[in-house]
Amino acid sequence: MTDLSLQILECGQVGVDEAVPNRSVSKNPLAFVGICRSKKKHHIVIPVKCFLITHPSGAKILVDTGWDSRVREHPIKTITYPMWVASKPILPLGEAVDEQLQARLIQPSDL
Repeated sequence: MTDLSLQILECGQVGVDEAVPNRSVSKNPLAFVGICRSKKKHHIVIPVKCFLITHPSGAKILVDTGWDSRVREHPIKTITYPMWVASKPILPLGEAVDEQLQARLIQPSDL
């Protein structure tokens, strides 16, 4: 391989209050948590992504590691209760980072 490559992996989605990506939508300093805010009016779904870089030497680097399958199986334990209150993971089968790496025949030791 002679070129650097970048693959963007979408690892599910997350349901959050609209103040998470844009704190300026509310004067409430805790709006991003979603407490006392209408889910119908202020709830959005955004993608969870990570980046797989392959160096010309063949080395692989995973940046912002996305979500692995544990988030689907045990969300509160994996992302913690306070984070789960503010954000709800949506992770279909096959979209977890570990599942996507396995489909590409990449082992954790390859990273």
